[in-house]
Amino acid sequence: MKIVIIAALLLFILFPTIFYLAIIISSIFWLAYTIWYIVKLRKILDKKIVTNDLRIDAPNNNHPYNIRYLYSKKVDYKVFISTILELLNKKRISLVRYNKTDYHFIDNKEMDIELTKVESSCIKFLFNQMGDKEKLSLKNFSFLCKQSPVYVYECFKEWISAFEYENAPLKYFKRIKPLVDDSLFYFVVSMIIVISNIAIKYFLIALFVFIVTSYIIVIVNNYANLEEESRNEYIEWLKYKNYINKYDNDLDELDIESLDNLAMYAYVLDEYESFINILNKRYEKNKDIDNDVILSIMHLRIFEDIEYKITSGLKTSKYKSMNLFKRNKGKGF
Repeated sequence: MKIVIIAALLLFILFPTIFYLAIIISSIFWLAYTIWYIVKLRKILDKKIVTNDLRIDAPNNNHPYNIRYLYSKKVDYKVFISTILELLNKKRISLVRYNKTDYHFIDNKEMDIELTKVESSCIKFLFNQMGDKEKLSLKNFSFLCKQSPVYVYECFKEWISAFEYENAPLKYFKRIKPLVDDSLFYFVVSMIIVISNIAIKYFLIALFVFIVTSYIIVIVNNYANLEEESRNEYIEWLKYKNYINKYDNDLDELDIESLDNLAMYAYVLDEYESFINILNKRYEKNKDIDNDVILSIMHLRIFEDIEYKITSGLKTSKYKSMNLFKRNKGKGF
């Protein structure tokens, strides 16, 4: 069927006498096929999972960076930040204020604790690659991201590779092969339509087809449905997210360790502001959080500044690296 469709489109184009008619018919066909393909996508791809149920305890003791990956379905910057939070929680690294405008991460090498591959790679990135092997100045990190973006981006990709390697056996998501195969056919048909419309100077139609096609191809090739087991885990974490959002229990019942865990879970589940409200109410009754690094930087709203400096630095390095790559036409830096 697909071969017949492509052959018909090419036949129209090869005969100049019916060229314009061929383009019109082809474009109408493309629009009909696109509508059919979108309907197919909606049936196959996971629909947004919603639940109003609450769960008062964490579903499991999974690493925060894994939970973020499951929740966001991608390796975003919060996955990396949550790795740093876990290392702070384990006291494998510490954070000190150097001056009014700068903070230093300190590598506590004397802490003999078992680390995951993701955590070890994070420490390598922070101290061996970005820092001086003992500490990392956030001010210097921001400067390095601007002055040596390619180096920073390549180092960060090493951490991403470590994350993907560690998470490969978990099999949270599954790719839908027939959908990916169909996307290749859709792309071929669309490009024929684009070229045909450019040939008769219907540039707006060509641009419209190209934009719609690009959008659909990106969705298909970057989307993966949740496996059944991970889908169930995802739902349980959503319930816990709802619990954090509506938390109204006695705040004194939570010890520091429980609050630390709650802080990390709230961050990866996009309930950070809800947790800050919890923390502020706790602080009114008990000042014990001042002695804990994670709780104190969140309570004092220092965490937002640290997160911003790290994520903006990584985004800058990626953006500048990609621009350099394009300028060199993919031939390297």
